[in-house]
Amino acid sequence: MTSGIASSYFGRAGHLFVMSEFLLRGWNVAIPEVDQGDDIFVVKHLDGTFRRVQVKSAHAGHETQGAKAQFSVTKSALFSTVGIIHFAFAIRQANMWSHLFIIDNEELQNFLSTGQSSAGPTVNLTIRISAGKITCRSQDFSPYLNDFKDFPVLI
Repeated sequence: MTSGIASSYFGRAGHLFVMSEFLLRGWNVAIPEVDQGDDIFVVKHLDGTFRRVQVKSAHAGHETQGAKAQFSVTKSALFSTVGIIHFAFAIRQANMWSHLFIIDNEELQNFLSTGQSSAGPTVNLTIRISAGKITCRSQDFSPYLNDFKDFPVLI
């Protein structure tokens, strides 16, 4: 786990990694001047399609048969009343970005509805990668790996 200034550098690196993936697909990206929960604005220039993205970055910790990464999502973002928010969970492993999961807040709500609820202002998620299986809360999380369905290639 990173702390202090190193955490700021790591978090910004995660944002830039995710932004680069959208740029390579032909979407324009911007960082809001004031952080009110949206880390990145993603825009399809030709028709003005606009999407809000919250980036979560984590180092993968090693387990006996794979790796795991832990993330925390605020309930205010998860249950947003101002439209869809896409979460981009970026995992760094062995000194490189290894996995990117994209899921919108409504899909994440549905995914979590079958798991245990948590008290407090945040929901904690642990993504485990082991022997080709990707799970979160003992459920298959692999459909969200590089899931750019809401961000088709434009160029």
